[in-house]
Amino acid sequence: MAWIKRNLYFVITLAVGLILTGAAGYFVYATINANSDARDQYTSALNDLTQLEQKKPYPAPENIKIAKDDSERVADLVKNLGNAFVNFPQPPPVDPREFITYLNTNLDHFRMEATNANVELIAPDYAFSFSGQVHSLSFAETSFGPWMQQLEEIKSIIDILCAAKINSLDSLQRAPVAGEDATGMDYVQGTITSNQVAVISPYKIAFRGFSGEIANVLRGFAESGHCFLIKDLEVSPSKAVPQGSVSTGPTMFMMQVPNYSARRPFGEGGRRRGGGGYPAPGMETQTQMIMVPGPTTPSGPVTILKPMPLFVTMVVDVVKLKNPQR
Repeated sequence: MAWIKRNLYFVITLAVGLILTGAAGYFVYATINANSDARDQYTSALNDLTQLEQKKPYPAPENIKIAKDDSERVADLVKNLGNAFVNFPQPPPVDPREFITYLNTNLDHFRMEATNANVELIAPDYAFSFSGQVHSLSFAETSFGPWMQQLEEIKSIIDILCAAKINSLDSLQRAPVAGEDATGMDYVQGTITSNQVAVISPYKIAFRGFSGEIANVLRGFAESGHCFLIKDLEVSPSKAVPQGSVSTGPTMFMMQVPNYSARRPFGEGGRRRGGGGYPAPGMETQTQMIMVPGPTTPSGPVTILKPMPLFVTMVVDVVKLKNPQR
C-alpha cells in the first residue's frame, strides 16, 4: 500500500492505460465484425448482380418498363375478372314457415315473369325444381340456406331465358343439397362441389326456341355479371309436326253412262245412227254411282319452307367465389 501511495500517479496512469487498451481492443473487434458483414453483403450483392446480368431478358430500363406495363395489364385483368364473378345476394336466415313463404313468393315471381315474356311452361304451377318442397311442411334446417341460394341462382337463369324470348321451358334441374332425397325429375346428375377458390353448382335446362333465341340465351349467360360456365349444349329438331294438307278421302259421284247390253232396233234403212262412246238413238242410258278418289283439300295456304323451333338441352355451372375481394 505504501508503494501505491508513493507511486499513486503511476498507478493511475497504468489503470487508465489498461482501460484504454481494452476499449481499443473492443473497437478493433467490432470493426472486424462490421467489416466481415460488409464483405458478406458485398459478396451477396455481387452474386445477385451477376445473376441478373445473366438473365434473359436483361433488366435494362426498357425491359423494366415492359414489366411494369405487364403488371398494369394483369391488374386490369384481375379487376375485370372480379366484375365477372359477382356473387349472389346472401339470403337471410329463416324458419320453416318463413321459408315456405319465401319459396312460394319466388315461384310466383318466376311464373309471372314467364307469362309476361310469353314463355310457355310445362304446367301452370311448375315449381322450377322445387316440387318436393312446395307441398312439404317438414325440412332440415341446414337445407334452408342452400335452397335459398339456389333460388337466387335460378332467378338469374330465368331472367336470361325470359329476356331471350324462348318459346317454352321444358325443364330446369338443380343439384341436390346435403341431406336431400335426390329422386325425381327435379335433380341433375351432379353435386355441388367446392375447392379453395369457389363453389360450383350445376344446372340442366331444357327449352325450345329458334336459332336467334338460342343465340340470345348464350349471349345472356356470357354477358351476365355472375359467372355461368356452359359445360354441355345439345340442339335437336323439335317434335312438333307442321300443319299440312288434309285429304277428304274417296267421294261418290253420279254419272250417266251408256248401257250396251240393252240396245234398241237399228234405225230406218238398217243403219245404226250415232257412234263413238256417247249415247245415240237406239241406245239406253242409265245412272250409276262411281267411287273416285276425292281431291286433297288444303286447310289453308301451304308453306313449303316453315321454320321450326329447336329443342335445346344445356348444362350450366354457376361459379361463386369464396373470397371475391381477394
